[in-house]
Amino acid sequence: MSDRTGFALYRITLAKNLIAAGEVDEGAAHAVGSLEHLEEVESGRVTQRLAEAAGALGNVEAASAREAAGELAEYVQTRGAA
Repeated sequence: MSDRTGFALYRITLAKNLIAAGEVDEGAAHAVGSLEHLEEVESGRVTQRLAEAAGALGNVEAASAREAAGELAEYVQTRGAA
């Protein structure tokens, strides 16, 4: 695993924890920000964590959460399938 991928996984985990704690906007920002550290989804673990973060955001009734969930899901769908 590259350092960039490790950092992205850290940010995704942080995002999930922030979302669970009710800090949805900050969590959404970290989740989407993690994508800049991934050149491609290179493992099942990355794909799973991105999907989990998207699911957590999708359960929140806030525009920022829905938008972030959409970005994460699109990334997984387009880059993860490559």
